[in-house]
Amino acid sequence: MGPLTDRRDDKRLWLPLLLAGLLAGLALRLYLASFAQTPGHGDSAFYYTVAKNIVDGRGPVVDYITYFFEGLLPLPHYAGDFWNPCAAYLVAVPIALFGKSISIALLAGILAGIVPAAAGYLAGLQLSRSITVGALTGVLTFFSPFEVWWSVSTEAIIFAGAFGSIALFLMMKAESSPRFFLLAALFTGLANLIRQDYVLMLGALGIWILVAALPWRRKFAIGVAALVIHLAVLSPLLIENYSQLHEIFPSGPGRREMSIGSLNPRSKSFFTFLLTASKIKTFSVSVIP
Repeated sequence: MGPLTDRRDDKRLWLPLLLAGLLAGLALRLYLASFAQTPGHGDSAFYYTVAKNIVDGRGPVVDYITYFFEGLLPLPHYAGDFWNPCAAYLVAVPIALFGKSISIALLAGILAGIVPAAAGYLAGLQLSRSITVGALTGVLTFFSPFEVWWSVSTEAIIFAGAFGSIALFLMMKAESSPRFFLLAALFTGLANLIRQDYVLMLGALGIWILVAALPWRRKFAIGVAALVIHLAVLSPLLIENYSQLHEIFPSGPGRREMSIGSLNPRSKSFFTFLLTASKIKTFSVSVIP
């Protein structure tokens, strides 16, 4: 029994309300998606473009260059030199099934947005043993402004968040069985496939294993196994990077933009001014606020 006790008829009340909330959230997202005319933000346009090229059988490539870190690059260019292209494969699924339009492409993110809500429901239920808390957590997660916003964009963050939320829930479940740590490693790897910065999920998993109530030898064995699983999931991307760029981690815009992006807006402007004034080739138009 958890800290809260449900009444006998709570399941009949809250499960339909949870379902109604999910349906209302989906209706809201579909309504918002119907107004979409262009992908909008530069990153969203990137994933949408790569997704269309995948559907056309051209693979994960882009046909334009807005970053000039390495001088003039050949076109088309491998998309992994900019951002991990794996999210574009997910965006490509509805395009391949229903046609090329931004509204159709948004279906992938809209459906992916259900996953964090489901994870929120399961986490709330796990922590409280109350269907009421679980249902409210799921609905409030689904209607959070951040969730709604990124669900109706062709951005990678909603997909990474979906995999990441599953990983976090499985880390919670590992309290009952450490084997869930290994399953969590599968989803930290998937989240990292989508976005470079979700390598932090692997760090979170490592900390969770470190503080688990387990003997040190078992912690070490589980930690090594989790690292192997994470890297195994990530390996197709690393292999493709090496075949295309002759390096596992691209040294082009993706890596350097991440470091520039960590600066505050005023620092970005000053940094861009210095690069332009000194005619250094490491320059990106996207760092200008």
